[in-house]
Amino acid sequence: AARSVFSDFAHQTRGETPPRPAPSGPPPQVDFAPRAALRRLVGLLVLAGVAASGYLAWQAWQVRTEERLGLAGIALLSTAVVWAVWAGSSPPRLSVRGGQLEIRRSGGRQVFDLANRYTDIELLGTPGRRGWRVLIHRRGMSPVEIDSSMVDPRGFTEVLRYYRPDL
Repeated sequence: AARSVFSDFAHQTRGETPPRPAPSGPPPQVDFAPRAALRRLVGLLVLAGVAASGYLAWQAWQVRTEERLGLAGIALLSTAVVWAVWAGSSPPRLSVRGGQLEIRRSGGRQVFDLANRYTDIELLGTPGRRGWRVLIHRRGMSPVEIDSSMVDPRGFTEVLRYYRPDL
């Protein structure tokens, strides 16, 4: 045990990461946290739109001109459209259970067998860099694309390479 601690320390002092031990078995279940940063941003835009619409409606009530009423109506309508998009969408959720990748999107569910060598999977780019994505090709259909807006690239690639070391 002391030798591995020293080895880890030597790797860290040189700015390297120590080698990881090989996993003893397949991960039983991996649930990836959904990426919801864009959804939070749209939620903040809805709040800002509500505040702006309220202010413009108050101004239109005070002045009572057609221009102010029209501006308040446009602000309220655009806020309602952004809210409808925000309320109707949910971030995709990805999980791997026993080699089966499950993608749950709003109203739909897709399952792919990562352990099956006949499942055509293509890894494009480097995890953590712009342009990283995974394509799962399907016969007669467009491929399913997984990118960094859906899942953590490094964690997903690590799990993917466990089942498909050739990628």
